[in-house]
Amino acid sequence: MLGVANWVGTELYIPKIVEDELEGQYVRALQASYDKLGADVKELNKLCRYVMTPDISGSEPSDDDIRRAFRQRSEQLKSYYKISTIPVFEMSLESILAMAINREQPFEEVEIGKNKRGVVGLQDTAIVLSIARHMQTAGKDDRCAFISNDDIFHRPGTKELLEGCGVKLEMFRKVSDLFKDLFDHVMVAIRTEWDAEMSQIEASLNEQKERLAPEILKLVSLSDIGRGIWKRTIEIKNFKVSEFSMVKTELPEAEHRPPHAAVYKRPEGSEVSISVRASAISEVSAESLNFLGLFSGGEWQEDPAKVVEDLTVNDALAISLKGTVTGGKVGEFKVVGVEAWR
Repeated sequence: MLGVANWVGTELYIPKIVEDELEGQYVRALQASYDKLGADVKELNKLCRYVMTPDISGSEPSDDDIRRAFRQRSEQLKSYYKISTIPVFEMSLESILAMAINREQPFEEVEIGKNKRGVVGLQDTAIVLSIARHMQTAGKDDRCAFISNDDIFHRPGTKELLEGCGVKLEMFRKVSDLFKDLFDHVMVAIRTEWDAEMSQIEASLNEQKERLAPEILKLVSLSDIGRGIWKRTIEIKNFKVSEFSMVKTELPEAEHRPPHAAVYKRPEGSEVSISVRASAISEVSAESLNFLGLFSGGEWQEDPAKVVEDLTVNDALAISLKGTVTGGKVGEFKVVGVEAWR
């Protein structure tokens, strides 16, 4: 999703409050792991006492060390994916307290124990207000979206708060939902260039059909010529391609098309696999087939008096080719397979 967003040119932001909370969660999780590890080491030493000496080394990093490492890696990832940070919106304590006392969403009252209730939502409120403040920098026609699976951000009260701040914000619960939305733009770019590539190949093949006809003839089977007649082709006297159509190519590797690349472009000199329908006209010698045995229940026998005649037949052939990218176009075609179009 981040790759697609960057290709489309979407600005990406993460609220500073969310970043800080992720940092806090990481520190607590790492501390819990070290605490568990410490307990396990004590148990290990107890088990090994008077029997063997365990080889255990290493020390627990300080909170500052953990935070420093987390922030360094976070900055690397934000830089790579071009993610900016939305600063915390400064608001008077009096206003915040009034929202909490009046249970204005995202603040909400929850049960925290028997006969005891409390108000939660400080961080969520700070996130919403920071986004609302930052959204003042958006253009009137900009399309803006917010992704969170937290129910509080999808409730009417929160949406009303944003609308009251003059914010037009589309809400998505899942990254995959926004990915599908953004990828439609990528597919348009891929489809347009892919179709243009196949049109270029079709035009080039039709310009070279006289050169390619002998290559096709070398690989064509007699049984694939004249399939629509009740006769058997025994010799092809003349063969030509009247038209190439219905060109299909395989997409280039992902790194050569959006969103991993700025534009759809095959590397110079790369090979392209192509399938195409060829309409062929052939002058052939064909002999009649004796089908009487099929209908009489007896065994099929060749007609002792074969009738051979010259015919002109039309066929549709499935052609497999390889092409090479030269100067941004696919050319230097080589026929690698021929069979009847089915």
